Amino acid sequence: MNIIPVIIAGGRGTRLWPLSRDQLPKQFISLDGEASLLQNTISKLLDLGCKTPIIVCNLEHRFVVSAQIKKFGIEPRMILEPSGRDTAPAIALAAMISGSNDKLFIVSSDLMLPDKKDFSDAIQKGIDLSGNGKIVTFGVLPTSPHTGYGYIKCSDPLGSGFKIQKFQEKPNLKTAKQYLDSGEYFWNAGMFLFEAQDILKELQIHTPLVYKTCMEAIQKSSQDDSYIRIPEEIFSQCPSMSIDYAVMEKTSNAIMIEMNGSWSDLGSWNSVWEHLPQDKNSNVLSGNIKAFDTSNSLIFSEDKLSVSIGLDSIIAINTKDALLIAHKDKLDEFKNITQALRETNQDEIESHVKVYRPWGHYEALDSGASFQVKRLTVYPNQKLSVQKHKHRSEHWVVVSGEAQVLKNEETFTLKQNESTYLPAGCIHSLENKSLENLIIIEVQSGSYLGEDDIIRLEDRYGRIDGK
Repeated sequence: MNIIPVIIAGGRGTRLWPLSRDQLPKQFISLDGEASLLQNTISKLLDLGCKTPIIVCNLEHRFVVSAQIKKFGIEPRMILEPSGRDTAPAIALAAMISGSNDKLFIVSSDLMLPDKKDFSDAIQKGIDLSGNGKIVTFGVLPTSPHTGYGYIKCSDPLGSGFKIQKFQEKPNLKTAKQYLDSGEYFWNAGMFLFEAQDILKELQIHTPLVYKTCMEAIQKSSQDDSYIRIPEEIFSQCPSMSIDYAVMEKTSNAIMIEMNGSWSDLGSWNSVWEHLPQDKNSNVLSGNIKAFDTSNSLIFSEDKLSVSIGLDSIIAINTKDALLIAHKDKLDEFKNITQALRETNQDEIESHVKVYRPWGHYEALDSGASFQVKRLTVYPNQKLSVQKHKHRSEHWVVVSGEAQVLKNEETFTLKQNESTYLPAGCIHSLENKSLENLIIIEVQSGSYLGEDDIIRLEDRYGRIDGK
C-alpha cells in the first residue's frame, strides 16, 4: 500500500497497571506471552505492504523501541518527544517531516487491529477518499454500550464513507445505551488517513499554536541515526491536545470509513478480558494458573503458581512486586487509584522489577538498608557507560559469559565464577564482546543506592545527560 504508517507510541497505559508502568508501558509489553502490542501493530502494517513507518515515542523509550523493531529488519524514522503532549502535536511532527503529498495512516501502537482483509479493505477505502483536503477517520460499529470509547455520529453516505455530524466524548452508561440503540453512532477507532499537507492546513486554521510550536521544534530538532530529537525548551510550550479536539471536532473536511472486524484500544483490563481468548468458563488465564469454580475473570501471574476458587468477574494481575485484585465493575475508578499511588511516590508505578536499558536489562533480587543485589544481563556486543558513583561500591560476579571490565586505568577480562570489587569513586565500565548474553550478579553497598547516583563520563548511547 502506498501509505506511510505513523505509529503513536507515547502513551503511559496507566489503566493496565501493574503490568504497564511508566518505564515500560503497555505498548511495549506482551499480553499473550508472545509479541508486544507495538510489534503486533508493525507486523500487521508490514503484512499489508505499507512503507516503512514513522514512530513517535517518548525520549526515554527510544531504546526499547529500537530493540523491539530489530526483528523486522527495518529502520523507521523515530521522532523522540521529550514529554507527551497528546496526539495532535505528535501527528503534526510526523506530517512536518513527510512530503506534502505523502499519505499518512495514523495508528496507535496499543490497538487490537482487525484481520488482514477487513483492515486492508478499510485502509484502501481511506486511500481512495483522502486527498483534496479530506481527512479520513475510521469508526467501528458498536457491539455493546461501551463507556470507555469516544463515539462518532454519522449522517449521509459519501462514496464508500459517511459524512460526520459530530464527535462525542466517552459517555456514561445510560447515554452509551442510547447511542447503541439509535444505530447512528460508531466507536471512534482513533485511526486517521490523510495527505500530510492537508492535516497541516487544518492545524494552521484550527490550532495555530500547535502548528507554530511544532514547526519551530522540527526546525530546531537534531538527528542522529534514525532518531529525530525534539528540543524540550520549545516542545514544552506546545499545548497538550488530542487530534480529535484540535481538528476533527472543528473541520468540515472529515469523512468516516467503517472498519469491520475485531477492534479494541485495549485501554482497560476489561477490554483485555473481552478480546483475548477465553476458556469454557469465560476466563482469560495467563501464567501458571489453576482456576476452580471461577468464571468471567482475567487472571495473570508473572512468576508463581496462582490458584483461584469461587471467583466471578474478577481481575487479578500478579507481577513480581505488585498485585492487583479488582471486581470488573469497579475498574472505572482505576485512574483515580493509580493517581493516588503516584502521589504517595510508589516506585511500582514507575518501573518493574526488571528494568530495561539500551545495553540489556537488570532485575532487583534483594535489598536492605545499605545493600542491594541485582542480576545484570548485558546483550552481545553491548557496553555499560563509563561511570562512577559517589555513595556506593559494587561487587561484580560473572555467572555466565565473559566480561571485559574497565576499572580506573586497568582493563581486564572476567570469566564465569570470577569477580571484582569497585569502590565508591572508582571509574568503571562493563562490556560484552561475545555473541552470547553476559550475566552478572551485582552487589551494591553504601549509604545511598538510588539510580541517580550515576555520573556518566562516556556513553555510546548518548546518555551523558543522564537520560
